[in-house]
Amino acid sequence: QVCYKKKQKTAFILGNSMVGKIYGFLITKKINHKSLVKVRSFSSAKVECMHDHVKPTIREFDSDHQILNVGTNDLKTEKTSS
Repeated sequence: QVCYKKKQKTAFILGNSMVGKIYGFLITKKINHKSLVKVRSFSSAKVECMHDHVKPTIREFDSDHQILNVGTNDLKTEKTSS
């Protein structure tokens, strides 16, 4: 294993297409590079699919914070009880 000092805190924003228009580099710039913000958007992803996307992303990138936006694509398929 390689031991290294982390230069910058990182945050990941993960979600369906609603996070697609969030630009991580602009947020990083706005907060004066105190944290590196990365965004991953998975179009049309439902909660079950996001579960599959989140795990590898968190494993691959050692981020300090994760922000998830999930569930909105499941709302249109939910049946209401009569």
